[in-house]
Amino acid sequence: MTSAQEKLWAELRALDSGEVAVRASVSLENPAHGEPGEPRGLPQRAAYLLRFMDRLYRVDPWEETLEGAGLDSELALALLYYLVHASEVQTRGRWVSEKDLPGGSQFFRGVHALVLHPLVERFGRDAAGFRRVSTRLGGQALDFGDASSSFTALPRIPVGFVLWEEDPEFPARVTALFDSSISAHFPLDVVLALVHCAVKRIVEAAG
Repeated sequence: MTSAQEKLWAELRALDSGEVAVRASVSLENPAHGEPGEPRGLPQRAAYLLRFMDRLYRVDPWEETLEGAGLDSELALALLYYLVHASEVQTRGRWVSEKDLPGGSQFFRGVHALVLHPLVERFGRDAAGFRRVSTRLGGQALDFGDASSSFTALPRIPVGFVLWEEDPEFPARVTALFDSSISAHFPLDVVLALVHCAVKRIVEAAG
């Protein structure tokens, strides 16, 4: 476990679980109101249930456990950070690129560039396949490129991908889109982790 994760676990335990559930738009699993004899007002010892794309995850801050398929350090970071920091800010319906996010044009370069090439390699000649997989993951079609979809990456965070197929003049390429509200929830390094996780899930679902 990284020091960042340890800090997030501690922060999550200190929060009121009901407030977290409302703010992050997630569910609580069997919230308990403390053990007999404990002072009232202690944080409820509840686990959280939330979806990342099509998969359900259980997050228990008291046991410091994450349960669900395909977990890795980046997804763990995204789930924990979301529960601790998600805002009740609503989606704005305005798609932007990573370079349009505050500080994004400087951050998303070099080692911090979004890793989108797995989508290019898998779907660069198969826009129809991208559309099929997107539908399977609950994606909603967008009107960009040769194929594009938005996904509910986390309850308040949609993420979109736009595919241009390879043709005789241009290589295939993929770009990512974000609702402009994402900056109210995540810093840029967590946006980076979230995109990596979403790309990985789409490629996995393609088989």
